[in-house]
Amino acid sequence: MISSGQREETLSYISKLTGSLKKNADYVNTNHAVVNVVLNQKYQEACEKDIVMTIAVNDLSGFTMSEEEIVTLLANLLDNAIEACGKLESGRKIWVKLVREKRQFVLSIRNTVSEPVDIQDDAIPTSKEDKGKHGIGLKNVRMILDKYQGMGMMRYEEGCFSYTAVI
Repeated sequence: MISSGQREETLSYISKLTGSLKKNADYVNTNHAVVNVVLNQKYQEACEKDIVMTIAVNDLSGFTMSEEEIVTLLANLLDNAIEACGKLESGRKIWVKLVREKRQFVLSIRNTVSEPVDIQDDAIPTSKEDKGKHGIGLKNVRMILDKYQGMGMMRYEEGCFSYTAVI
């Protein structure tokens, strides 16, 4: 957002990301400060929207991505999941798995959706009006995965959308 000149939007987003976290809201501890902030903030946001979020993590102290990349990766995927669940009247659920297994990091985010997801060429066309400002989150996720020779996969199955990445 900064590189595209959206200074005010960036400041607003950072404020939203960090400012709304309650002082004692450490629901998740991964031994990685940035991952903790993002997961705890998104967990709190989901709870406020009556979304059940189940999180499985382990010790991520060795997660070596830059802070900006971690925020971009997790916030984009979790924002998408929260937004999709918000369209449901009931059954709002998100499952998050972020674990280190051997020498790889595995990230999986699965959420309930109101309708089947149209996945085209490893992308999802945005349904929002202003297409120039939307639909870039998954592209940013893909760029980060490419940088670290990671793999990402999207799937829709039985009322749920999932994004899984191995880095």
